[in-house]
Amino acid sequence: MIELHFEPLSLKTAHPFGISYGTSVDSHNVLVRLNYEEFEGLGEAAPASYHNETIGTVAAVLKLWADEETLGNDPFAIEDVMRRLDKSVAGNASAKAAVEMALHDLVGKIVGQPVFRLLGLSSLATPMTDFTIGIDSLETVELKTVEAVAQGYKILKVKQGTAYDREIIETVRKVAPNLPLRVDANGGWTPKVAIAMSHYLATKGVQFIEQPLPKYAQVDDWRFVRERSPLPIFADESVCRANDVARLAGAIDGVVVKLAKTGGLI
Repeated sequence: MIELHFEPLSLKTAHPFGISYGTSVDSHNVLVRLNYEEFEGLGEAAPASYHNETIGTVAAVLKLWADEETLGNDPFAIEDVMRRLDKSVAGNASAKAAVEMALHDLVGKIVGQPVFRLLGLSSLATPMTDFTIGIDSLETVELKTVEAVAQGYKILKVKQGTAYDREIIETVRKVAPNLPLRVDANGGWTPKVAIAMSHYLATKGVQFIEQPLPKYAQVDDWRFVRERSPLPIFADESVCRANDVARLAGAIDGVVVKLAKTGGLI
């Protein structure tokens, strides 16, 4: 059988990390270990309170799956395993994602190949990622931007959802006048504010706006903002599964995909 073990994994940020929900200085995750014969696969759960998960809920479902030997005895049967986890308990996406990550890692180690090859991605170029500038004092925002530019990041994501959002953008632009920006409000704006900010941000080299409205905003509110925004509107917290995409189709321009909220790749 595939043995499931897990342990707390606490990570401390170099600087306090602020979004519209609040500020944190560390992240409390869960490390998953799957053992099969002499091989070990690793995965990580990153639970978020706004998706109704904590390290406590992650530990509870992982213990359930370990006690009931839910993972079975075939590490290659990833789709079947994930189907069993979905039938076992609803939600708990980050816990499921951690198990799926560990299964892919386990299979890669068994066959001696990196996971990107197993997924058929060896011919694709590595996509460019961005560096996130969290909400903080303007002095710290400037410091973080200086560090990001010095480290060679070519795209910056800037958190918004404060009374001084425009000042944050101006501070970032002072340090990085030409880098493409992406803005994430984490649900911190009303439709009226989102529209006003979209017109301002369009003059500041912003590529798109992520989650301008609260997680449970109505479809009509999303459509209202999108129809009046000069920038593309993406949803994050509001979209976890495929049925959420169908619900918001035509009211948004794109979706931010995170394994910790979808439950994995499958």
